[in-house]
Amino acid sequence: MGEWKFSDSPDVAVFADRSIFSRDDWIAYVSHMEDDGSWLFYGSDTRDWDERDIILVGLQ
Repeated sequence: MGEWKFSDSPDVAVFADRSIFSRDDWIAYVSHMEDDGSWLFYGSDTRDWDERDIILVGLQ
């Protein structure tokens, strides 16, 4: 793997829509939480977004 080019460490928390990983959905919207440094990745279908569909992964 090449040089890490981001200011956040590779193991920073990312709360991601499960559809990105289970259905190969694309990341349609990204949000960064300034209070704790975590990231939120949303899939393309946000109409039926449900907190139960969120998984925790590392940025890398």
